[in-house]
Amino acid sequence: MHTVDAAETIGRMVEFFPEGKQQMIRSIMAGVLCGIISQRLLPRIAGGRIAAVEVMVTNSRIADLIRDNQPESITDAIEEGAFFDMQSFTQALLDLVVTDNVDQEIAANAATNRHDFLVSLERALKQRTAEEKRVEEERKAAEEANELPALRVARAK
Repeated sequence: MHTVDAAETIGRMVEFFPEGKQQMIRSIMAGVLCGIISQRLLPRIAGGRIAAVEVMVTNSRIADLIRDNQPESITDAIEEGAFFDMQSFTQALLDLVVTDNVDQEIAANAATNRHDFLVSLERALKQRTAEEKRVEEERKAAEEANELPALRVARAK
């Protein structure tokens, strides 16, 4: 289906049915839908394309949101659903930028909400810098701990 994200996919599927049947369809979907995977192909910095993937797994919270016709809350549930192996488009885009696979501007243009993405990206880049600094400090400390003190040679008299 050509939709922007999981929430829109659900809405589009429900809209295929007459208005009088839509609540029943939402209820059925909430009970049988296992999940939705959405992707956007983006140009890779090194050439070619790479997929930014949103993964929605239907758990009880998602099922309730589908049943109660609250598609605007599905995105938040996906962002908070890492325990269920869910991933939002924003998180996928952040990962692609932080790992230097996709240019920041390309990712920002692909994001559902450009401003929110840029704010999250700034935070993610700061976290990456702090993590790199911590790893470097740990490496230096390990090197210093492994250095042997200089040996002094005792001379016979």
